[in-house]
Amino acid sequence: MYGEIYKKLRVQQNILQKNAAKNIVSVPLLSLWENGKSDITFEKFVKLIKRINLTPEEFFKLAKIATPSSVVKKIESLYMTKDNEGLETLTTKRIKLYQKRRSLDDLYLAVISCNYYYDLSGKNLLSSKYQEKLINKLSDVKLWTKKYISILGNSIVLLSDKNIYGLTSLLISNWSDIQVLDDINQDGVATYSIAFHTLLNALDILIVRKNYLYAEKLAIKIKDIPIKRDFLYIELRRQFLIELLNYKKDKNKDLSKLSELINIASSLNQRDTAFEFMDEIKRLENK
Repeated sequence: MYGEIYKKLRVQQNILQKNAAKNIVSVPLLSLWENGKSDITFEKFVKLIKRINLTPEEFFKLAKIATPSSVVKKIESLYMTKDNEGLETLTTKRIKLYQKRRSLDDLYLAVISCNYYYDLSGKNLLSSKYQEKLINKLSDVKLWTKKYISILGNSIVLLSDKNIYGLTSLLISNWSDIQVLDDINQDGVATYSIAFHTLLNALDILIVRKNYLYAEKLAIKIKDIPIKRDFLYIELRRQFLIELLNYKKDKNKDLSKLSELINIASSLNQRDTAFEFMDEIKRLENK
Protein backbone atom coordinates (compact mmCIF):
# COMPACT_ATOMS: atom_id res chain seq x y z
CA MET A 1 0.00 0.00 0.00
CA TYR A 2 2.71 2.51 0.96
CA GLY A 3 4.74 1.64 -2.12
CA GLU A 4 1.84 2.31 -4.47
CA ILE A 5 1.18 5.71 -2.89
CA TYR A 6 4.90 6.49 -2.99
CA LYS A 7 4.90 5.78 -6.73
CA LYS A 8 2.05 8.26 -7.33
CA LEU A 9 3.83 10.99 -5.37
CA ARG A 10 7.15 10.27 -7.13
CA VAL A 11 5.57 10.42 -10.58
CA GLN A 12 3.76 13.66 -9.69
CA GLN A 13 7.17 15.24 -9.10
CA ASN A 14 8.65 13.75 -12.30
CA ILE A 15 11.30 11.88 -10.33
CA LEU A 16 12.64 8.82 -12.16
CA GLN A 17 12.88 5.47 -10.39
CA LYS A 18 16.64 5.33 -10.89
CA ASN A 19 17.05 8.74 -9.23
CA ALA A 20 14.77 7.87 -6.33
CA ALA A 21 16.50 4.52 -5.75
CA LYS A 22 20.13 5.64 -6.15
CA ASN A 23 22.33 4.41 -3.26
CA ILE A 24 19.27 3.29 -1.28
CA VAL A 25 17.78 0.25 -3.05
CA SER A 26 18.06 -1.31 -6.48
CA VAL A 27 15.66 -0.11 -9.16
CA PRO A 28 14.06 -3.61 -9.45
CA LEU A 29 13.41 -3.68 -5.68
CA LEU A 30 11.90 -0.18 -5.76
CA SER A 31 9.67 -1.28 -8.63
CA LEU A 32 8.51 -4.36 -6.70
CA TRP A 33 7.75 -2.27 -3.62
CA GLU A 34 5.88 0.35 -5.62
CA ASN A 35 3.70 -2.39 -7.06
CA GLY A 36 2.96 -4.04 -3.72
CA LYS A 37 5.08 -7.13 -4.43
CA SER A 38 7.89 -6.72 -1.93
CA ASP A 39 8.78 -5.03 1.34
CA ILE A 40 11.58 -2.68 2.40
CA THR A 41 13.02 -1.82 5.79
CA PHE A 42 11.82 1.20 7.74
CA GLU A 43 15.25 2.79 7.39
CA LYS A 44 15.12 2.57 3.59
CA PHE A 45 11.52 3.79 3.61
CA VAL A 46 12.57 6.98 5.40
CA LYS A 47 15.43 7.54 2.93
CA LEU A 48 13.15 7.03 -0.06
CA ILE A 49 10.61 9.49 1.34
CA LYS A 50 13.34 12.11 1.69
CA ARG A 51 14.40 11.43 -1.91
CA ILE A 52 10.98 12.72 -3.12
CA ASN A 53 11.36 15.81 -0.94
CA LEU A 54 9.01 14.81 1.87
CA THR A 55 9.22 13.96 5.55
CA PRO A 56 7.46 10.77 6.74
CA GLU A 57 4.80 12.93 8.41
CA GLU A 58 4.18 14.84 5.18
CA PHE A 59 3.99 11.57 3.27
CA PHE A 60 1.33 10.15 5.61
CA LYS A 61 -0.63 13.40 5.46
CA LEU A 62 -0.56 13.61 1.65
CA ALA A 63 -1.46 9.95 1.36
CA LYS A 64 -4.31 10.44 3.86
CA ILE A 65 -2.96 7.58 5.92
CA ALA A 66 -3.17 7.59 9.66
CA THR A 67 0.22 8.53 11.04
CA PRO A 68 1.78 5.69 13.07
CA SER A 69 1.14 6.07 16.76
CA SER A 70 3.66 8.05 18.79
CA VAL A 71 4.62 4.80 20.53
CA VAL A 72 5.51 3.08 17.24
CA LYS A 73 7.48 6.12 16.11
CA LYS A 74 9.32 6.11 19.45
CA ILE A 75 10.12 2.39 19.09
CA GLU A 76 11.45 2.95 15.57
CA SER A 77 13.50 5.95 16.70
CA LEU A 78 15.08 3.98 19.57
CA TYR A 79 15.84 1.12 17.18
CA MET A 80 17.43 3.42 14.60
CA THR A 81 19.71 4.91 17.28
CA LYS A 82 20.41 1.44 18.74
CA ASP A 83 19.15 2.54 22.17
CA ASN A 84 18.79 -0.84 23.89
CA GLU A 85 18.14 0.68 27.28
CA GLY A 86 15.39 2.90 25.92
CA LEU A 87 13.73 -0.01 24.14
CA GLU A 88 13.89 -2.13 27.29
CA THR A 89 12.28 0.65 29.34
CA LEU A 90 9.57 1.22 26.75
CA THR A 91 8.81 -2.51 26.53
CA THR A 92 8.42 -2.78 30.30
CA LYS A 93 6.07 0.20 30.24
CA ARG A 94 3.86 -1.33 27.53
CA ILE A 95 3.65 -4.63 29.42
CA LYS A 96 2.57 -2.79 32.57
CA LEU A 97 -0.11 -0.97 30.58
CA TYR A 98 -1.35 -4.30 29.27
CA GLN A 99 -1.54 -5.62 32.84
CA LYS A 100 -3.69 -2.63 33.75
CA ARG A 101 -5.94 -2.30 30.68
CA ARG A 102 -5.88 -5.81 29.14
CA SER A 103 -5.86 -4.27 25.68
CA LEU A 104 -4.54 -6.30 22.76
CA ASP A 105 -3.07 -3.12 21.31
CA ASP A 106 -0.90 -2.66 24.42
CA LEU A 107 0.31 -6.24 24.13
CA TYR A 108 0.95 -5.75 20.40
CA LEU A 109 3.06 -2.62 21.05
CA ALA A 110 5.01 -4.52 23.68
CA VAL A 111 5.63 -7.30 21.15
CA ILE A 112 6.86 -4.83 18.52
CA SER A 113 9.24 -3.28 21.03
CA CYS A 114 10.46 -6.75 22.11
CA ASN A 115 11.01 -7.68 18.48
CA TYR A 116 13.17 -4.61 17.79
CA TYR A 117 15.07 -5.11 21.05
CA TYR A 118 15.73 -8.76 20.19
CA ASP A 119 17.11 -7.74 16.79
CA LEU A 120 19.63 -5.45 18.48
CA SER A 121 20.56 -7.50 21.54
CA GLY A 122 19.53 -11.12 20.92
CA LYS A 123 17.67 -11.02 24.26
CA ASN A 124 13.97 -11.91 24.50
CA LEU A 125 12.11 -9.58 26.86
CA LEU A 126 8.73 -11.21 26.31
CA SER A 127 8.33 -13.53 29.28
CA SER A 128 6.77 -16.97 28.93
CA LYS A 129 3.69 -15.62 30.73
CA TYR A 130 3.06 -13.01 28.06
CA GLN A 131 4.08 -15.30 25.26
CA GLU A 132 1.30 -17.61 26.43
CA LYS A 133 -1.20 -14.72 26.51
CA LEU A 134 -0.22 -13.73 22.99
CA ILE A 135 -0.45 -17.31 21.74
CA ASN A 136 -3.92 -17.68 23.26
CA LYS A 137 -5.06 -14.45 21.61
CA LEU A 138 -3.79 -15.50 18.18
CA SER A 139 -5.11 -19.04 18.56
CA ASP A 140 -8.61 -17.58 18.95
CA VAL A 141 -8.44 -15.47 15.77
CA LYS A 142 -11.39 -16.20 13.49
CA LEU A 143 -10.48 -13.93 10.59
CA TRP A 144 -6.79 -13.38 9.80
CA THR A 145 -6.77 -9.68 8.93
CA LYS A 146 -3.58 -7.72 8.31
CA LYS A 147 -3.55 -6.62 11.96
CA TYR A 148 -3.37 -10.16 13.33
CA ILE A 149 -0.92 -11.30 10.67
CA SER A 150 1.33 -8.35 11.58
CA ILE A 151 1.14 -9.29 15.26
CA LEU A 152 2.19 -12.83 14.40
CA GLY A 153 4.95 -11.58 12.10
CA ASN A 154 6.38 -9.34 14.81
CA SER A 155 6.28 -12.06 17.47
CA ILE A 156 7.63 -15.09 15.60
CA VAL A 157 11.26 -14.64 16.59
CA LEU A 158 10.18 -14.37 20.26
CA LEU A 159 8.30 -17.67 20.35
CA SER A 160 9.31 -21.30 20.81
CA ASP A 161 9.71 -23.53 17.77
CA LYS A 162 6.59 -25.47 18.71
CA ASN A 163 4.49 -22.31 18.89
CA ILE A 164 5.97 -20.91 15.68
CA TYR A 165 4.91 -24.07 13.88
CA GLY A 166 1.51 -24.16 15.57
CA LEU A 167 0.53 -20.56 14.80
CA THR A 168 1.84 -20.55 11.23
CA SER A 169 -0.02 -23.81 10.61
CA LEU A 170 -3.15 -22.12 11.92
CA LEU A 171 -2.61 -19.23 9.51
CA ILE A 172 -2.14 -21.64 6.60
CA SER A 173 -5.29 -23.56 7.52
CA ASN A 174 -7.19 -20.26 7.27
CA TRP A 175 -5.48 -19.15 4.05
CA SER A 176 -8.86 -18.68 2.39
CA ASP A 177 -9.28 -15.60 4.63
CA ILE A 178 -6.35 -14.01 2.84
CA GLN A 179 -7.87 -14.82 -0.55
CA VAL A 180 -11.20 -13.28 0.51
CA LEU A 181 -9.53 -10.09 1.72
CA ASP A 182 -7.64 -9.90 -1.55
CA ASP A 183 -10.91 -10.11 -3.49
CA ILE A 184 -12.94 -7.56 -1.54
CA ASN A 185 -10.53 -4.67 -0.88
CA GLN A 186 -7.51 -2.92 -2.29
CA ASP A 187 -5.46 -3.73 0.80
CA GLY A 188 -5.66 -7.43 0.03
CA VAL A 189 -2.39 -7.56 -1.87
CA ALA A 190 -0.58 -6.03 1.08
CA THR A 191 -2.25 -8.56 3.40
CA TYR A 192 -1.26 -11.44 1.12
CA SER A 193 2.34 -10.24 0.97
CA ILE A 194 2.63 -9.79 4.75
CA ALA A 195 1.12 -13.24 5.32
CA PHE A 196 3.50 -15.00 2.94
CA HIS A 197 6.54 -13.13 4.29
CA THR A 198 5.47 -14.14 7.81
CA LEU A 199 5.43 -17.80 6.80
CA LEU A 200 8.79 -17.60 5.05
CA ASN A 201 10.37 -15.77 7.98
CA ALA A 202 9.05 -18.49 10.28
CA LEU A 203 10.63 -21.17 8.10
CA ASP A 204 13.90 -19.24 8.04
CA ILE A 205 13.95 -19.00 11.86
CA LEU A 206 13.33 -22.73 12.26
CA ILE A 207 16.19 -23.49 9.87
CA VAL A 208 18.54 -21.11 11.69
CA ARG A 209 17.61 -22.76 14.99
CA LYS A 210 18.32 -26.16 13.39
CA ASN A 211 14.89 -27.51 14.23
CA TYR A 212 14.66 -29.41 10.96
CA LEU A 213 11.67 -31.47 12.09
CA TYR A 214 9.35 -28.46 12.41
CA ALA A 215 11.05 -26.72 9.47
CA GLU A 216 10.38 -29.65 7.16
CA LYS A 217 6.74 -29.94 8.27
CA LEU A 218 6.20 -26.22 7.71
CA ALA A 219 8.01 -26.29 4.36
CA ILE A 220 5.65 -28.99 3.10
CA LYS A 221 2.65 -26.82 3.96
CA ILE A 222 4.14 -23.65 2.47
CA LYS A 223 5.06 -25.51 -0.70
CA ASP A 224 1.39 -26.28 -1.35
CA ILE A 225 0.25 -22.63 -1.23
CA PRO A 226 -0.33 -21.18 -4.71
CA ILE A 227 1.64 -17.98 -5.35
CA LYS A 228 0.02 -15.10 -7.17
CA ARG A 229 1.33 -14.12 -10.58
CA ASP A 230 4.22 -11.62 -10.52
CA PHE A 231 5.19 -12.32 -6.91
CA LEU A 232 8.64 -13.33 -8.11
CA TYR A 233 10.52 -12.56 -4.91
CA ILE A 234 8.20 -14.73 -2.82
CA GLU A 235 8.54 -17.63 -5.26
CA LEU A 236 12.34 -17.36 -5.33
CA ARG A 237 12.62 -17.10 -1.55
CA ARG A 238 10.29 -20.03 -1.00
CA GLN A 239 12.35 -22.22 -3.33
CA PHE A 240 15.58 -20.97 -1.76
CA LEU A 241 14.52 -21.74 1.81
CA ILE A 242 13.28 -25.20 0.86
CA GLU A 243 16.60 -25.95 -0.84
CA LEU A 244 18.48 -24.40 2.08
CA LEU A 245 16.67 -26.76 4.43
CA ASN A 246 17.59 -29.72 2.21
CA TYR A 247 21.20 -28.50 2.14
CA LYS A 248 21.42 -28.24 5.93
CA LYS A 249 20.01 -31.76 6.30
CA ASP A 250 22.21 -33.21 3.54
CA LYS A 251 25.48 -34.64 4.83
CA ASN A 252 27.02 -34.27 1.36
CA LYS A 253 26.55 -30.47 1.48
CA ASP A 254 25.78 -30.03 -2.20
CA LEU A 255 25.45 -26.32 -2.97
CA SER A 256 24.53 -26.74 -6.63
CA LYS A 257 20.77 -26.15 -6.28
CA LEU A 258 21.27 -23.11 -4.06
CA SER A 259 23.82 -21.71 -6.50
CA GLU A 260 21.37 -22.30 -9.34
CA LEU A 261 18.69 -20.24 -7.55
CA ILE A 262 21.19 -17.44 -6.93
CA ASN A 263 22.08 -17.44 -10.64
CA ILE A 264 18.38 -17.39 -11.58
CA ALA A 265 17.77 -14.41 -9.31
CA SER A 266 20.71 -12.56 -10.87
CA SER A 267 19.59 -13.36 -14.41
CA LEU A 268 16.14 -11.93 -13.60
CA ASN A 269 17.71 -8.66 -12.39
CA GLN A 270 16.94 -9.63 -8.79
CA ARG A 271 20.45 -8.75 -7.62
CA ASP A 272 19.36 -7.72 -4.12
CA THR A 273 17.66 -11.09 -3.79
CA ALA A 274 20.78 -12.91 -5.01
CA PHE A 275 22.94 -11.06 -2.46
CA GLU A 276 20.39 -11.81 0.26
CA PHE A 277 20.59 -15.53 -0.55
CA MET A 278 24.40 -15.48 -0.51
CA ASP A 279 24.42 -13.70 2.86
CA GLU A 280 21.95 -16.26 4.22
CA ILE A 281 24.26 -19.14 3.28
CA LYS A 282 27.28 -17.40 4.87
CA ARG A 283 25.31 -16.65 8.04
CA LEU A 284 24.23 -20.25 8.49
CA GLU A 285 27.66 -21.65 7.66
CA ASN A 286 29.21 -19.46 10.37
CA LYS A 287 26.84 -20.77 13.06
